[in-house]
Amino acid sequence: MIVVPELYQIWHYQAPRGGSHVPRVIEEGQQDIEIFVSGRGFFEHEGSLIEATTGTVLWHIPGDTTIYMRDPESPYACIVVTLLDQSARPLPRISQWTDRTSFRPFIDRILTEFHSESPDLKKLACYIYGQLYWHCQAPVDTSHTNSKRNREMKRVTDWIEEHYAEDIHLEQLAGLSGVSLPHLHTLFKQYADKTPYQFIQARRLQEAKILLASTLLPVKEVAARSGFRDVGNFCRVFKQSSGATAQEFRLQHMDNRLS
Repeated sequence: MIVVPELYQIWHYQAPRGGSHVPRVIEEGQQDIEIFVSGRGFFEHEGSLIEATTGTVLWHIPGDTTIYMRDPESPYACIVVTLLDQSARPLPRISQWTDRTSFRPFIDRILTEFHSESPDLKKLACYIYGQLYWHCQAPVDTSHTNSKRNREMKRVTDWIEEHYAEDIHLEQLAGLSGVSLPHLHTLFKQYADKTPYQFIQARRLQEAKILLASTLLPVKEVAARSGFRDVGNFCRVFKQSSGATAQEFRLQHMDNRLS
């Protein structure tokens, strides 16, 4: 039986592009889960150097050391979930969340719920535990993974992950996957429960939230880096999506070490 510990904190960490980068040692009585959302880092484990990229999950218990090497050209960013717990970790220390269509909504949901006005921390802890246990340990359904439609969808979502900050036309996505525009819409609705436009918009908004919470970049630059060409449109869309302005979101979510 899995006992879900108390959830203490959820916060962003952005590794610096230059300068020193000092690892943390996990304190007694707590566990830290680092969930990588962008960039690249490197982690020494059992004598091997392991690359951590988007979707990598590192589960640290007391005495463990966090990741301490990063790619200076693409420093990693991660969401850190801190639990008050002294027991053994329920998952391997290093695992990978491979399903991109479920990963981003998970990140968005836990950030939104934790920083809501009256978060139910017990319920949220159960949700985090359940999602990590399912996506980072459950065996892969190879029949689904290898299906033609799933390969088409993965090809498109991987491309969006690399190019979401650029101008994207749906014809590009259809051509990339080798399907018609109507079939492209069908794929997205079936596998992501969103239209292609909604999927791209959600990815851009997620990036904007990460930048607002982990940097001091001006809102105009956050919008541009996230793929929004018009800052006014970005502000309207962001407010509709999150219920807060970009500046309000930054004040609520920013790592206080940046201020």
